[in-house]
Amino acid sequence: MILIDDLDRCLPETVIRVLENLKNHLTISRCVCVLALDARIVYQGISVKYGGAMVDGREYLEKFLNYSRTAVSSIRARSSAS
Repeated sequence: MILIDDLDRCLPETVIRVLENLKNHLTISRCVCVLALDARIVYQGISVKYGGAMVDGREYLEKFLNYSRTAVSSIRARSSAS
């Protein structure tokens, strides 16, 4: 298992490098990768990185992901309950 946390805190160039390097490991049998990130920030960073090429950040990231799950932050959950 490969766990990558806080990818959304990296510079767009770093995010692209990590994803492209990670792609090489995704072909390994039984390899599981977990990315913990704020997808909106990563989408925006990818779009900024490839801004002139009209690359959609969501589409780019979805090429790497088989499954995605959304977790509500405890801060957001608490403020909604008030």
